[in-house]
Amino acid sequence: MRSKLIDYLAQHAKDIYAKMSETLGDEDQIKDLERAVLLNSIDTLWMDHLEALDNLRTAVGLRGYGQRDPLVEYKRDAYGLFKQLQGAIQNQVVYSVFKILSARSMQMQGAGNILQALGGGLSALQGMRFSAPAKEG
Repeated sequence: MRSKLIDYLAQHAKDIYAKMSETLGDEDQIKDLERAVLLNSIDTLWMDHLEALDNLRTAVGLRGYGQRDPLVEYKRDAYGLFKQLQGAIQNQVVYSVFKILSARSMQMQGAGNILQALGGGLSALQGMRFSAPAKEG
């Protein structure tokens, strides 16, 4: 049941992404956006990961007093932190890309709605003539 729900949500997200990409049009620009978000996320989260590894090194040193091999403990915990890093990067990239694309899509739709609303008014303005008093001078 859980895997069906996950599959459904993943497919729904892919459909939404495809619609937003179609609305925005320029595929190269979208790929550049994805690349920039990915690099920014990796950069930010990697620094946090290095801090966590530094803290882990300090904590693992204390485990040596508990008759545990510090190297084995460090490797195990560092691998867990790396897996968390991978998941955090994936989550942040997906969240950021969807947020940016949905904002751009809404802007495009909003601009289209404004143009449609003004469309009738613009045709009425086309026949008008504007005049002002002549400049003295």
